[in-house]
Amino acid sequence: AVIAMTAILTGSSFSQYLTEDFESAFTGTPPAPTGWSQSVLYAVNTAAGVTPSGTDGSKTWLRNTWTGSAWTETSLGSVPTGAASGTGVLFMNDYNWGGTSTPIQQARMESSSFNLTASTSPYVRFYWFANQGVGLTLNMRVMVSSNGGATWDVLTPVVNGFTVTNLTWNRISILIPAAYRTANCKIAIEMTNRWGSNSAYLDLLTVEEFTPTTITSAASGDWNAGATWVGGVVPTADNNVVIAGTHTVTVTNAASTTGIIGRCQNLTINSGGILAHGLGTANLLHVFGNVSVSGTLNAFNGTSGRTLYVGGNF
Repeated sequence: AVIAMTAILTGSSFSQYLTEDFESAFTGTPPAPTGWSQSVLYAVNTAAGVTPSGTDGSKTWLRNTWTGSAWTETSLGSVPTGAASGTGVLFMNDYNWGGTSTPIQQARMESSSFNLTASTSPYVRFYWFANQGVGLTLNMRVMVSSNGGATWDVLTPVVNGFTVTNLTWNRISILIPAAYRTANCKIAIEMTNRWGSNSAYLDLLTVEEFTPTTITSAASGDWNAGATWVGGVVPTADNNVVIAGTHTVTVTNAASTTGIIGRCQNLTINSGGILAHGLGTANLLHVFGNVSVSGTLNAFNGTSGRTLYVGGNF
């Protein structure tokens, strides 16, 4: 499906190589958008003593549609109020499936091939909503193939959690490395099912030229507070971040902000600047790009370690 991109994009955006908005009906078994395919990589893990709840015995990616008041594919737990764009989304019903943390099944939704040989800064971009295992679980991964799906590599896990406000759609942007910019590139959304208290929603997926904008700290403060940043804008996965000298920026996931995590592309900590973590038990910062430290990066609060995911070089 092809759509017009408007002010929904941030940063600089140019050519598009792939667009899927999940507005059209899926076909096939397992179901997939036109030109896409879905693979069930591992069947139900009965050897581990897992008995999935429900009657289908399997979970795959489905198309879910917002009617204006409810979703056609129902799920308990936290759900978004509407799609990020239009009415259709990619959906995985992962609510309380199997009643165990043992991995049960793995499903991968694979795109059609597209040509990136002329690309310069191609990113996979989509909207993500998942309150499952906030800030901790890595059930969902973005995969990439340079040879039309003959082999696959993990591009990055996508950590659950929300920027600034709980239970909101968040834009995810992931650079496709040069080694995969071939004439037969494919991307895929892959999920390993296991017990969880919420389901996964994904919308408006594109592969496009994109340049992240840079946001610099304006003062010491919490990562998710606008006052911490020049322009009053909290960084997201669309932004490079610079922590200026003399500023201490703290990633916090306290009881009052459960589910809030930090995301960015490249992170630069200038001399005298500090990136720290607060008291919350699920403090997490996901840097999709590189981390460069001339100041201080403190991955602890007291003697307790906190989590930092780095997608590029450290």
